[in-house]
This record gives sequence, C-alpha cells and structure tokens, in this order.
Amino acid sequence: MNNNDAVKTILILAANPTNTSRLRLEEEIREIDEGLRRANQRHQYKLEQKLAVRSRDFYRAILDYQPQIVHFCGHGAGQDGIVLEDDTGKMVLLETKTLASMFKLFAKKSVECVILNACYSEVQAEAISQYVDYVLGMKKAVGDKAAVAFSVAFYDALAAGYEVEEAYELGRSQMMSFLEQETPVFKKKPLIPTLINTDIPVFDDVIPPNPYQGLAAFEEEDADFFFGQENFINKLFEFLELPALDQERRGFGTQPPTNSLEKLLAAVVDENNPTRKVTMAVDASEEWTTEKVEFVLKKS
Repeated sequence: MNNNDAVKTILILAANPTNTSRLRLEEEIREIDEGLRRANQRHQYKLEQKLAVRSRDFYRAILDYQPQIVHFCGHGAGQDGIVLEDDTGKMVLLETKTLASMFKLFAKKSVECVILNACYSEVQAEAISQYVDYVLGMKKAVGDKAAVAFSVAFYDALAAGYEVEEAYELGRSQMMSFLEQETPVFKKKPLIPTLINTDIPVFDDVIPPNPYQGLAAFEEEDADFFFGQENFINKLFEFLELPALDQERRGFGTQPPTNSLEKLLAAVVDENNPTRKVTMAVDASEEWTTEKVEFVLKKS
C-alpha cells in the first residue's frame, strides 16, 4: 500500500444471517481492535465496523468511511458470491460480478486492500483483484478459530509497519497449528487486467473461424498476377499495335483517361463512330497471354 503518514481507515463489514451457522465475528473484531491499539504504529490506523450488513449497508459504509482497507468476515458461497443479510436477518447473496463492479468504483477513490475472511471466497478475490491493489481470500472452507488467528496476525504485522504481503505471510503462519495455512490466497492487481468469467462470453464463441485458414501464402512470384495490370495491358497494346500507356493519346481533350482500362478502350473505339462497343473476354483460369485474349468489336 501507499507509504505515507496519512491515517488509514480499516472498515470491517460483518454478516451472520440467522439461518446460517454461527461465527465468532465479535471475537474477530475485538481481537483486531486490541491488536491495533497496542501496535507501534497504532496512530496510523483507525478501525470502523458495521455489523449485520445488508447489500445497501455494504456500499453505504464504504461511501461513508472512504476506507483504505475493507475487511469482510462472514460466510462465502463460492462462485455465487458472499452472504449478507436481508431486512429480516435471513441470508441473501451479494453476487461476484456485483461485488467486482462496486470495487472497480471504490478503488478509484480510496480502497487499496480487501480481505474476504469467508469460506470459498477465492472467486470473489480474483474478480476484485482486477481493480484493487491487494486482495486476500480463502480457497476453501476455513475454521472459525483459524480465520480469527489469520486476521489478528495480519493486522498486528500491518500496524507494525510491514507490507501487505508480509502481513499475509504472518497470518498464514498462525494457521499452521490448525493445518489450514494453505487455505488463504493472495491476489495482486495485474498490470494488464484480465477477463474474469462472470457471464462474459468466450471469444471463441463470438468470433467466427478464420475463413482463410489453409490458403497458400503469397509469394514473390505471384506479384505479376496481383499487381501486373499495367504490364498486361501494355501487352494488349502491343498486340493491337497501339501506343504504349506512357505515350500521350490525342483527341480526348486536355485530360487523357487516367485509368489503364479506360485508355485501352479509348484506343480501340472508333472515334468517328461512337456507336461501336468493345467487349473483352479473358480466360482468367489460365496464364494471361495475348494469344488468349480476344477483342470482339461489334456494331450496335
């Protein structure tokens, strides 16, 4: 996180709906608070908290406190999102794509680090990390005591002047006695954001197959076929015993025809009889030679 003397706000958002298993959220918050109060750099951190969080409470608290660190403790629901409370205290999901969208906005204002101390929250951590510098989550179910031990050690290290990743490592070390040190995950914002699958269509399903696959590459010897129009028409002029393209044609005003085909047609049309028309038949499937080009002059 940014190293400056400004006070950083830690906002703890907690939810434990009545129809979910009970968590030791109060203990976690109390232990974090006590650790910050005794820290050497306690003056650099301020703790705020919001309990029984509903969906609107979640974003309102962040808007109100403008925290640098957002800490959610509660239940996770894997791919579906994190568990908050409704107006009756029952569980309701805050979806992953909604969560990521909110933190895309909050990261522009204040949020530098997000901790999701909830089971199966790695999916949300990955989505949020596209916008927030540091995000911590849990890749699987985590025990209540292990979760508390992780949080307390993390903030103890942070308030002692350690960097986020170092504090994360200390938190993991305190989970070893519970054999859960591999449960937390640490995410950093990539230099180039990547697409996260939150109902975003896969490119292979959108872009049709390349229609030119299997075609031979263009070679230098093919140049005359693609770019040899003028050379070809010069051969026609020679065949018809007409002046070459670079010789001036008279009788067409001050501006001679600029297009090669126009010059050719102008050359073979009888100027004294404008009713004469020219048709040209070319067998394009074979090599272009004057012997295989036929001009047919027809009177209309």
